Amino acid sequence: MEVEKFDVVVVGAGVAGCIAASLYAKEGYTVALLEKKTDKSAYKRVCTHYIQPCATPVIQEMGLEGRLREAGALPNNPSIWTVDGWITPDVNRRSATPNYGFNIERRTLDPVLRDYSSEQGVNFFYGHAVRELIHDDRGN
Repeated sequence: MEVEKFDVVVVGAGVAGCIAASLYAKEGYTVALLEKKTDKSAYKRVCTHYIQPCATPVIQEMGLEGRLREAGALPNNPSIWTVDGWITPDVNRRSATPNYGFNIERRTLDPVLRDYSSEQGVNFFYGHAVRELIHDDRGN
């Protein structure tokens, strides 16, 4: 049996794993994404469903904003209470950084990101849990 070789192996097909794997694949690396769950539609159940505004530039750069909106993501404009009072972003200010994030349920977000990763050439392996990392004689 021939063993497949990959430039990059990412463990976990959640938000971070899918984004990392996609970015590597877009750079031309062969990528394996391992996920211990066997169901492609599985998602993280304990989550705030809130994507902070600082993530919006990456979402836009990757071309995901339209997909997220089509899937039902709602832009948010958060106000945050602190001991010093409310912090509310100025929606009218002009800035290179968007002042909105998104609200989207993980049951919707995770499959969108997995589909996107697949389109970038990421190879998914469901039902594969990583238990240890073995180094070879070259220190890899």
